[in-house]
Amino acid sequence: MNTGPKKRPLELTDKQREILQRLARRRLTPQYLVKRARVLLESEQGMSNLQISRLIPLDVAAYFR
Repeated sequence: MNTGPKKRPLELTDKQREILQRLARRRLTPQYLVKRARVLLESEQGMSNLQISRLIPLDVAAYFR
């Protein structure tokens, strides 16, 4: 099911990946940052936006405040 333009591959440096992984694992990181980090990490692995949205539930309204 193709619903839009092809997604460009996300390329993270080793340092960026390390920081995102640390954020996603830390117990004291706010959940909105954990979810954003996980979205970026999954996107880098080649998951589609639809797959990511099924894996990581997001409250869209919370991100536009």
